[in-house]
Amino acid sequence: MNRVDTSFAVEAELVLSLCRESLQTHERPVAPRIKRYPREERAEDYCQQASSAGWLALAAGEPVGQLLVRSHWNGLAWVADLAVEPAWRRQGVARALFACAVQWAQEQGLAGLAVETQNTNVAACRFYQSMGMELQGFDKALYRGLDSTSAETALFYYLFFNTNL
Repeated sequence: MNRVDTSFAVEAELVLSLCRESLQTHERPVAPRIKRYPREERAEDYCQQASSAGWLALAAGEPVGQLLVRSHWNGLAWVADLAVEPAWRRQGVARALFACAVQWAQEQGLAGLAVETQNTNVAACRFYQSMGMELQGFDKALYRGLDSTSAETALFYYLFFNTNL
């Protein structure tokens, strides 16, 4: 299934700093390139388990976006994959898919959503922030197993439904 193009243009990266126990970011331009990651999540697997869900956005019968989410051990919904075809980006597809994930997580009684993306995927970082998610963590070594020279930083965004936590 997973036929949605997950590639994205890298034109900048987010640089992290810690200020009063809060992660701050600023953008730094980088040499432009196209980034692709191998697909590891299978949509079919998410549709066969009660602890996970998936949505496919269609246009003229063709997939233009998908979101896969699962219940995680920590009481949060983990967004395992959110992808939108390049021609359909910035047209509300990701927002609609994200809204489905929020509704599903609330129906499951989960405390919120979590997602991991890269500091080089600035568009994704902006999107998650626009959806009310907050940057709460990072891992500078997560991608080194794939590429020992990788300088990418994994960024972890969270959205809690009960803000009193």
